[in-house]
Amino acid sequence: MDMMLTVSYSLKIPKDEFFYAESGRVKDEMKEQMEKLFPREIMLPGGIAAKREHLIHAPLIENKNCLRCASCGRWLYMPGKEDMSASLDYCKMVKEIPLCASCAWELEKDLENEEFVQKLKAVHTREL
Repeated sequence: MDMMLTVSYSLKIPKDEFFYAESGRVKDEMKEQMEKLFPREIMLPGGIAAKREHLIHAPLIENKNCLRCASCGRWLYMPGKEDMSASLDYCKMVKEIPLCASCAWELEKDLENEEFVQKLKAVHTREL
């Protein structure tokens, strides 16, 4: 049986430590560190080999190639932006608020309340 296990890490790192200022590309040292931290293959107990499917070299950057759900914080794909090498949920914009499909469904009734909408917008704007 083949099984895909996806693990994500969210990094808070100064932009100038991760990117070359002139080109905006990921620094070579960072790419090397990522290769060391996330090897192409690891061995699990029982001799099971796990192979890396891909490593994102163009990280997810909010407002450039993706957004975060204003309710749960999940990374979301923004159609019409850069091609994504990661599998992300679709961003559903509701009243100019980015939401994942699950949160949009769960908050459907709450989003009819303008006070709730304004609070959610304020929280999302503050996090940017």
